[in-house]
Amino acid sequence: MINTLTGPQLTQFRAQNNIHQHKCCRNKIKRLTRKPPSSSFKTRQSFVKALTKVTSSLPKCDLKKKAVVQHLAQEFGLISKPTHQRSSLQLSDKLKKVVHSFYIQDDISYQLPGKGDTIVVKDDLGNITTSRKRILFYNLCENYELFKEENKNINLNRSTFAVLRPPFVVPKAYLAHRICVYLYQKMFIFF
Repeated sequence: MINTLTGPQLTQFRAQNNIHQHKCCRNKIKRLTRKPPSSSFKTRQSFVKALTKVTSSLPKCDLKKKAVVQHLAQEFGLISKPTHQRSSLQLSDKLKKVVHSFYIQDDISYQLPGKGDTIVVKDDLGNITTSRKRILFYNLCENYELFKEENKNINLNRSTFAVLRPPFVVPKAYLAHRICVYLYQKMFIFF
């Protein structure tokens, strides 16, 4: 029959055939995806037996029972885990820059001279920067007090001040195992 068709009839026949083939493929995909999930239990009795074991081991209190079942459902991915959004005030970029510039002042911290004294920092956007390590002269409490004296109009608590410390600025305890930090090096002679 296909051999007897002329040009326009043949193109029409091919177009209809393509439509039928696409429709058949879509129906086949629907049948395969709509297939009900097979139960992991072979019989209904084994399912009921497992269900009674689980329900008998649950707490008697309905609120506790609900909490246990909800936790299990979240753990196995049946329901989504709740995302707790904290509502806190965001620090301004200006404040972050002021704290950052305070930490890198030469009278607050000094830069290590060695070539190997660098640290690679990855920021929130994924940018990677290499910076020289800086050592703080004072501990965190003393630095916080100096910051408060310089910036009296800024209201900032000590924990936030500590969090805003750049990662390449490290406390002086970092140096304790590396070098001797005596003001005057003393030579000890042992007999």
